[in-house]
Amino acid sequence: MMGARDRGNREESRQCKKERILDAAFRIFVERGYAQAKMCAIARRAGCGKSTLYDYFSGKDEIFDELLRTKLIDPYLALSDAIVEQSSASAKLRALLNAEIDLLLEYSRDKNLLPAIMTNPESFMSPVLRNAVNDSLSHKFMLVLGIVEEGMESGEFREGNPTVSAIQIIGASNAFASVLAKTAFSDQLPSVSNDDAAREAFFLGIFQGLSA
Repeated sequence: MMGARDRGNREESRQCKKERILDAAFRIFVERGYAQAKMCAIARRAGCGKSTLYDYFSGKDEIFDELLRTKLIDPYLALSDAIVEQSSASAKLRALLNAEIDLLLEYSRDKNLLPAIMTNPESFMSPVLRNAVNDSLSHKFMLVLGIVEEGMESGEFREGNPTVSAIQIIGASNAFASVLAKTAFSDQLPSVSNDDAAREAFFLGIFQGLSA
């Protein structure tokens, strides 16, 4: 009879194998794209038989859906955690943008599918998952919008159109993270030697534009 410890070890082993499959699939999707990714290639990369994949996933679509949820949707929904302990609108905005920049840099470090998902989500996503991605991005926008509105109401930020300001902030943040990632992980571009200094310069521009 299997004891609790044995069951726990077996479950841990199963979870580790699932993570190994997901990591292998992630690499295959990055290297070959969704259309050219094959279950047999994922199995070889994961070091298991093709039949083993079907013990965990029904097929390529389910693997891809889980990767998107764990690497894109869930992290974006968790961005709100970054502002919980912050009191001022400026501190909340800084914490939120820092968290998102870290997230985008993490994706870029792995040459993630994120850019393709963001720019052309119709290319390989189901309507249900596409809606989930859009919901997560809307969640981020509403967080930024709420912070901007709070800052304008308190007098911390100058009065204006909060929606326009939120759009501008998100656009600037995405552009900054993209350039930072390209200089950090490209052999053909000079790297930014001081990430913290670059971020401070970025925030200076953001808050100068918002200052009352």
